[in-house]
Order: sequence, then C-alpha cells, then structure tokens
Amino acid sequence: MGGTPLEFKNGSLMTKMHPADSRVESWKGNYIVGTSDASSFPCYIFKDVNNGLIVYFRLNSEQAAKDHTLKIGITGSYIGGRIQPSVNSWTSKLPSASNQPGTRLMTIGTYRGNNYTYSFTVPASAFNKNTRDWNQLKLNVISGSNGSDYLSPAVSIDCIELE
Repeated sequence: MGGTPLEFKNGSLMTKMHPADSRVESWKGNYIVGTSDASSFPCYIFKDVNNGLIVYFRLNSEQAAKDHTLKIGITGSYIGGRIQPSVNSWTSKLPSASNQPGTRLMTIGTYRGNNYTYSFTVPASAFNKNTRDWNQLKLNVISGSNGSDYLSPAVSIDCIELE
C-alpha cells in the first residue's frame, strides 16, 4: 500500500480537474470482484456524493469459514473522513480518523495526504456460507465534521484487500 488512486475511476483527472467538472465520470457505481475493472471503482468516496459504494465478492466454503482481515488503504482524507465498512449484516466499530493535512485535498488538485491503512477483523459469521451467494462489502465515509457535496468528508482510495 502507499500507492496512488490513479488507476481508479477519475484518478487520472484529479490533478487537472475539480471532482464536479462535467468531464468527470459519475462518482457512483458498484464493483464486482472478478468482473469489474479497477477503472470502474471511484478514486474518491465523498460522504454526500457517492457514499455507500458496494463491492460484491464471493468466497469458497473454506474461505467463508474463517475470519479475514480487511485492509483499506487511503492516500488522504478530508475533514476527518474515514471508511466504516460493513460486510453483509456485520458492521465494523467506528474507526479513528487518520492524521491528515488540513486542506481540501480532493478539490485542489491532489490526492496526496499521509498514507494510512485501516485494518478490520471481519468474523467468519459475517460471510455468506453458500458459495453461490454474493457477499456485499459496503463502504461508508463517516466523520465528526460536516460539509456538503464535494466538501463533505471524503477519502482518496489507494487499495482494498481482504486477507
């Protein structure tokens, strides 16, 4: 981890355009592991714009029978934005905010803050045991601060891993 969001949707545009620019693709859309390209997953998640993104994935019976570590790497965040993930009916505890610069990173042409990795233990009980059923990882930005639209709490995604 510690890379960039450039390979994700709109990633290559964010040093040149404001996230609200009409030439930028929609920030919404979900992701299907094994089907979707990385370029279909938004590089930024804004609480008021595209919160609640869902990543669909399947596990085999051996994988679904054990706990996993979910790692979410960010390159920066705005006004205390951080991801509180849920998998199916399980929701993580409230994560603490990472230490980030006090600027509007995502709207001033940079994604670079202080790289940070959140780590969550997802219990085996959270996963679907039927291998034909999709699991749903929902990504919600939370914060103790308010803003609106592209000035709402946000994160810049580096990577998401389920180990």
